[in-house]
Amino acid sequence: MGEGSGIYESLWNWCNSFNRVKYKNTELTKGVVAWANPGADLTGCFAEGGTAYACSPELNAIVITDPNKAQVLATAYSTLNLGSAEEAYITRSGNFWYIGDIPFSYFSEEDRYLAFADVLHDIVGVDHQQPLRAMVRLEDISAGVDPVSLDAVMSYLETENVPFAIAGIPVFEDPYGVLSGGRPTTIKMSKSKVARTIEPFYKKGLVSMVAHGYTHQSGNLNNPYNGLTGDDFEFYRVTINDDFSLNFLGGVPGDSQQWAEDRMANAREELANAGFTAFAWEAPHYFATEVDYLGINNIYPTHYGRMVYVNNQGPAGRHIGQFFPYVIQSDYYGYRQIPENMGNIEPEPFLGYRPLFPADLIRHAEKMKVVRDGVASFFYHPYLGTGYLNEVVQGIKSLGYQFIAPCSLGSCPQDNIKATVTSNEVITKTGEYSRPKSFTSYHSNFYGTQDQTKEESPAQEDSSSSGGGGGSFGFAWLVMLLTIPLVRRKVHS
Repeated sequence: MGEGSGIYESLWNWCNSFNRVKYKNTELTKGVVAWANPGADLTGCFAEGGTAYACSPELNAIVITDPNKAQVLATAYSTLNLGSAEEAYITRSGNFWYIGDIPFSYFSEEDRYLAFADVLHDIVGVDHQQPLRAMVRLEDISAGVDPVSLDAVMSYLETENVPFAIAGIPVFEDPYGVLSGGRPTTIKMSKSKVARTIEPFYKKGLVSMVAHGYTHQSGNLNNPYNGLTGDDFEFYRVTINDDFSLNFLGGVPGDSQQWAEDRMANAREELANAGFTAFAWEAPHYFATEVDYLGINNIYPTHYGRMVYVNNQGPAGRHIGQFFPYVIQSDYYGYRQIPENMGNIEPEPFLGYRPLFPADLIRHAEKMKVVRDGVASFFYHPYLGTGYLNEVVQGIKSLGYQFIAPCSLGSCPQDNIKATVTSNEVITKTGEYSRPKSFTSYHSNFYGTQDQTKEESPAQEDSSSSGGGGGSFGFAWLVMLLTIPLVRRKVHS
């Protein structure tokens, strides 16, 4: 690996089943799938007990020959093989950085991916020391939700001085009358009691509005469930199998860049009719095709949530999920990305999928603290009431986080300008803070290159079962950082 670095590569080590990383005195998982969704491929994974599987046990181990020249920032170890040694995971020698595996393989909310996201500040030579910030988004808010439950949750957040986002669905559709005794139903947000319930909170500047698709379903299709707003996919064709696993097939009938742009233009218009201006959009179930993303960027250049990047060179439906610990100024599709990275409360998830409780989200927020300028961000369904929400809010506050208005990380609309600054914020009104082009370019270029076939749960919207992919890309990012021309690999049989 180069005499000047004081490091040489020792072996590609599978036998010790490295499934944990320690960084900043915090234990992070290493490629651990916390819950295997229906249809998940666990080939090569090791059972940890319970519902967890260690799926990225490999480690490119190194030997430090000169401790004066090399600094170990993170270590890897095994909870499955207690006799194995703790090894270097992230190592630095001047401008030379070495990571012991691909940190994007099977990453989750508690993964070593967070350590890598943090050291990127040092790799590109920029340090952000932001206060601990948190955000909450109220999810799937259409004219079909219960306004009483919604009002109770918004009132609770107001008493806690917590600004919040609303993922608003402009048009509620129930083409098969699932909720109305078989009678097809369409309700626009502008004609609903829900809009009138939101209005006073919006005028106080508490609400950051997000356009959560147009109908959050796809016409008369069961896509894949029942055609109901909030249940089905809107911008991606999906079918369901007998074991409740999902098949991701590609665009819906009639999908095109212009179709998607027109659809979200209609969404913007209907929200305006209801008296709201969205600062961002969120793909329903975090899924859309590439042409959809490109078209909608002309309407909403900011996206709030996780992303699914599609491989157009492979079979239809191949994709990888991605969440962000901090704001990304320009991703692969050109979006400013506002993060959601903690998940949501799911006490009774869809059959076979992962339940999540307040303790899980609070633990995710605690792990997020290792990331400089990270934002602990979750979403919540108001029908769950205020009990779970109170647990999460109080737990996150106890960790030292301050809740901020989500639109302050983008650009708050003028009719909602009071949301730009809360009593706890230290962010400018536009939410802008500088990040060098090399940093954001790295993110946008890398996140669009990987590929996988793992399925993501619409009920969970969680990345913990995301497959790794990108094997051929491997350490290409490492090569770009090399300042020492000679790499010596010592492989043991």
